[in-house]
Amino acid sequence: MINPSNLDLLTLRIFVLTAQSKSLTITAERVHMTLSAVSRRLTDLEQVIGMPLFERRHRAMELTAAGDALLGHAQLIVSASERLVGSMSEFSQGIRGTIRLWANTSAIVQFLPKDLYAYRTVYNEVKLELEERLSDEIIRALQSGDIDLGVVANNATSVGIEKIVYRKDQLVLVLPQGHALHQQDQASLDDILDRPFVGTNEGSAILRLLSDLAAARGRSLKISLQASSFEAVLSLVEAGHGVSVLPRAAVSKSVTARGMTMLPIKERWAVRQLYLAFRSEQSLNPDVSRLMSFLRDRAAR
Repeated sequence: MINPSNLDLLTLRIFVLTAQSKSLTITAERVHMTLSAVSRRLTDLEQVIGMPLFERRHRAMELTAAGDALLGHAQLIVSASERLVGSMSEFSQGIRGTIRLWANTSAIVQFLPKDLYAYRTVYNEVKLELEERLSDEIIRALQSGDIDLGVVANNATSVGIEKIVYRKDQLVLVLPQGHALHQQDQASLDDILDRPFVGTNEGSAILRLLSDLAAARGRSLKISLQASSFEAVLSLVEAGHGVSVLPRAAVSKSVTARGMTMLPIKERWAVRQLYLAFRSEQSLNPDVSRLMSFLRDRAAR
């Protein structure tokens, strides 16, 4: 039976590096040890495991079946130890913890960067990890406990998730130069449904909103093409592939620079509510609660 106390992190790291590089020389350079010391570490590890981990060939170190089985476990242990060291280093530098925050594109493009910068100037002892994701992905990550906080649109399905109001954004109809609707003062849902449409990707809150509105009228969007970013959607609209619906504040500069047109949509659904989403008030740690309060207060100004 293998005694876990006979395994040490340095030897496991040497094993992982050798498996990746297939070279004792390269491994020795990376860990700043002599070639003989590295070789001895691997021999000792094989004795602890009780079987060969490498086939020592003339030009390469190839894993045996046992070595291949050990590699996945060793990588997890080495990776976890490196994350531990990184976390402790952050604490020594005054960083107390980490908040994992995912937000939809609208929030990241329009509001969140300035709000988070203001937060970090006051509370710099907490590390923020921000990722841009679709609202559905954010809800699923919250439900599984993979993140601490999310920013989602109001029509995101959110079973088991609590939400508080964050900000609003105004949806507009974006047209290419010379489009037939250019002379109108405003747009309606029919204006959107009657024409080829450039959409955001499946799972986006805007696409679901419009699809639901169309279905309620017994119709469907005439989707010509889809893209993952607002800028890519604008490029497709500019090229004539159709019209699109996007948040005004997020795209107004690009629309103006491209010589395109935005039409206000004078319908209630065109004003979207963005929410801060979380699992439950009771499950929040103090740092997440403080960030939520800060963002809510900033939005209320």
